[in-house]
Amino acid sequence: MDTVDYSPLLASMDGDSIALALLELSAVLMGRDDAVAVGRMNLDELAGRVHESTSGGLIDALFGQDGLQGDVVDYHAEENSLLDRVLERRLGMPITLSAAVIEVGRLLS
Repeated sequence: MDTVDYSPLLASMDGDSIALALLELSAVLMGRDDAVAVGRMNLDELAGRVHESTSGGLIDALFGQDGLQGDVVDYHAEENSLLDRVLERRLGMPITLSAAVIEVGRLLS
């Protein structure tokens, strides 16, 4: 089995491209042509709601008001790894939820 060196790609990534890469991965894996557009729309909407929030901070807004949470019923479900599905369902695994928080924070800065 050949080993692929992803380090040049990873070195060039910024916050935007991490979220974009995850959305593009969803599009490819799930055959969803709209994954990137819908995912970006959901991230923009989350950022707008966080910006309008009068209490708490980013984490309170996303995990309190918007209901993002870890999937404690089926942690290993495939859709917990797909950013577009996590944003739609408000359920995911910690790494994908973290990517959502990072991107919303980036959009707010």
